[in-house]
Amino acid sequence: MQLDLIDNQWRDIQYALCLAMSHTEKITNISVEEHPVLKKYIKIYDQISEARKKEKINNSWKEVLNL
Repeated sequence: MQLDLIDNQWRDIQYALCLAMSHTEKITNISVEEHPVLKKYIKIYDQISEARKKEKINNSWKEVLNL
């Protein structure tokens, strides 16, 4: 499934993931490396980061080439 969101929306999702990770870590007292849910959140965060980078690069080339 793909979502067509603007960069600010993706950034907000990443921020929400950070809050969820922080809250989960505080409540469970389990380190990030040992907690399966936190590992999943980190993976999703990294995927969003990579997609945002690629989109920014793609958009910068479109601007340069005036497409």
